[in-house]
Amino acid sequence: MLNPVSIFEHLTNPEDAPIESRPTTLVGAAQVTDRVAERDGWAGVVYILAAINIFIGVFNMFPLLPLDGGHAAIAIYERIREIGRGGRRYFADVAKLMPFALGVIMLLAFLFTTGLYLEITNPL
Repeated sequence: MLNPVSIFEHLTNPEDAPIESRPTTLVGAAQVTDRVAERDGWAGVVYILAAINIFIGVFNMFPLLPLDGGHAAIAIYERIREIGRGGRRYFADVAKLMPFALGVIMLLAFLFTTGLYLEITNPL
């Protein structure tokens, strides 16, 4: 849904930017789903919903701390560190990763607000 690759191109010059790479939010997804529903019916809507669910699942497994993949990466790191400790439990200091997690949250918030701004000022 969000494409950070060409986001600045869409913000600075929306007329020349290709529509295929434009970031979108739930507003744009609803508009696209409406068009697909008119063309393909319920099968198209189910396909769009399945694609959104798969995207969210895959995106959620990226190894970034606020996402589930980040928590899984920390758990794997703790298990690897336990190997050399003779079975004693190792706990990673997650508080040291909080600035990085805040940066990821700020980036996601920026992408969301940028997509929402584009949806309001220049709808699909």
